Amino acid sequence: PISAELVVYPYPGQTGVPAAWSGNEGPQPPKPPGGYPSGPVITARFEGAVQVTAHELRDSKGVAVDHVWLTATNDKNLALFDAKTVVLYAHKPLAAGQWTVRLQVTRAAKEEVVQWSFLVGN
Repeated sequence: PISAELVVYPYPGQTGVPAAWSGNEGPQPPKPPGGYPSGPVITARFEGAVQVTAHELRDSKGVAVDHVWLTATNDKNLALFDAKTVVLYAHKPLAAGQWTVRLQVTRAAKEEVVQWSFLVGN
């Protein structure tokens, strides 16, 4: 579930999410293996200390897609500017339709699942 201690983008149920991202940002995040464009940037910012133990991005049929995964541990810019945020973006632009983000997290020694969906395109 999404709680008050968590801010996500795209937000749950959001429609019209762009299918692709150009990577045009400074400092530029790591390129996906095939370069840009990638899927849209997806973020989750936790209020308290959590450890994300698994992360998935799935299409409307439940098929997981490969994605770049950034945290304060593997990205110096997140470590410097916002260590409470995790970021993911698919290696390739996303097809139109529903997409679901699923994060397995450990918070206060408890396992929980944070999951939400959004729509790419109209």
